[in-house]
Amino acid sequence: MRIHSFIDYFNKLLTILGLSLYSGMCNFFFITSFFFHFCTCLYYGMPRFRGVITGYFAKSGENILSEYKVENTTIAQYIETAWRSMGILLSAKREMRLYSSLEHKITCVVYLVAGKMLMLVLGVIFINQVLRNYELATKYREVLDQLNEFMTHKKLTAGTRQRLLAFYEYKFQGKFVKESKIQNILSDRLKKEINFYNSNKLVKQVEMFQDIPTKILAEILSNLKVEVFLPNDIIIKSGTPVESMYFLSNGTVCVTTASGREVCHLRDGNYFGEASLVLNHKKSISNVTALEICETYRLDAKTFKHCFKNNPEILNKLRAVAERRERETTQLEKEFQEKLFLKTFLVEKRRATYDSAKIQDGASSHVI
Repeated sequence: MRIHSFIDYFNKLLTILGLSLYSGMCNFFFITSFFFHFCTCLYYGMPRFRGVITGYFAKSGENILSEYKVENTTIAQYIETAWRSMGILLSAKREMRLYSSLEHKITCVVYLVAGKMLMLVLGVIFINQVLRNYELATKYREVLDQLNEFMTHKKLTAGTRQRLLAFYEYKFQGKFVKESKIQNILSDRLKKEINFYNSNKLVKQVEMFQDIPTKILAEILSNLKVEVFLPNDIIIKSGTPVESMYFLSNGTVCVTTASGREVCHLRDGNYFGEASLVLNHKKSISNVTALEICETYRLDAKTFKHCFKNNPEILNKLRAVAERRERETTQLEKEFQEKLFLKTFLVEKRRATYDSAKIQDGASSHVI
């Protein structure tokens, strides 16, 4: 009678451990195991119950032990009785010759019916799961067929086709789900809760989030927009306005100067684009390019200013990081420009020297 409470507590434990996806399978396993255990106990107790009623309890017990040659231990008797009862339930073994009593015949018939119903339920659950997975996979293939027709109609290049297919594979992971349709039904509170749960990994990765109050952090996470970039996609281009800050959840990006000099690589848990927001730059001084499939969370400038205007400590940290990155980028760009100038200057000087020498040689030959 306590199995319901046990399953409830066990599901809560799975949720705490982050294994709630396996709750259905675990519940089914516990209920099935309990069903077999209950049938085993009932089968074991049926002849003894008759013995208690008729006053021949000892005789009934002796018949069981002698008939099956079972050791006089609880575990041995339980295993043997479980084996026999499951044989009847699964229609794999006949037990009618052992006992000719009415209650035993009734028990066997009930077990046969219950076993058939159990196998029917198991079959329905299995088929339902297979059809469900097959349905999602089939819808995904239909979407890919539509995508291929679209790419053929638009006469897209092979490179663009591969990028689109890679995006769909990363987005849906082989199973199509109408995410927008599901989210439209949800309330704003549930949407924020789901977004907060999905951003939980990002919160643990980004060191800056550790110092932000919970209320402000919840507001930030509720306004984050997921954006996926494919390899070689330019996320931020030098000389263009930047109106957002990006948090990198998965992937690697490369930060380069306007001339293409590499500054650094940013990976999971890093962020970029904050310089234009905290230093009031109208345009970016660096390029940010995705080196692999990158999943980012974008925070627009309006939400950024609203959330951080009352947190000077966090703004100062962001400003310090932005200034350091700006100095590194500016220094690399300056060194590149100096090298380019010296290279150009030396080439022009050599060319001028060569031209003047050529003119002097021509003049000397003319005089001769």
